[in-house]
Amino acid sequence: MERLWFIWVALILCSGIVRKADTSDARILRLALIATLAADFLLEFIENPLYGLCAFCCVQMIYCLRYGGVRMCGILAGLWSAMTPLLLLFNTELLFIVAALYAVAFICSLSSAFAAKKRYSYTTWMFVVCGMSLFACCDISVGINYLIPGSAYPLLWIFYLPGQALLSVSGMRQSDESCIESRDIIMHEDDLIC
Repeated sequence: MERLWFIWVALILCSGIVRKADTSDARILRLALIATLAADFLLEFIENPLYGLCAFCCVQMIYCLRYGGVRMCGILAGLWSAMTPLLLLFNTELLFIVAALYAVAFICSLSSAFAAKKRYSYTTWMFVVCGMSLFACCDISVGINYLIPGSAYPLLWIFYLPGQALLSVSGMRQSDESCIESRDIIMHEDDLIC
């Protein structure tokens, strides 16, 4: 059953990956979706939570770049640098340390998504915010499921699949009149983010 869900996720992610939008935002989104696919593979097929969490840390770093730019990535890197020695002092379990770093990364990317309203058309911003919020609900379900095995597993997929679909859709170009000029974070100032 889990592998069937993985196929659904892969199909939704691929729908976002193959879109023809060629802005820096779309390229960053495609990178995030590919990294999400790799992280899911590590969790669902390889069944290695440590590697999966590390991969999801990379996913959230990419989403921080998409929504908050290089500045937000720098803030996240600084938080990680400050937290890691403290976590190593108080807890030697590597999975807990990576989970704590992931939680901080997700909070940074989620807050960046909410703050990115001026970077996108209203419709695209709503796709971003709803997708990231569902992704957060999924992560909370994963945490509950880890603490009480089997308790929240169905919720995980109820939140995850629509969240990934909305994030994929957020990379599609809207009509030209709904696009706004972006302060591009990586490539060209002429790119439009929709």
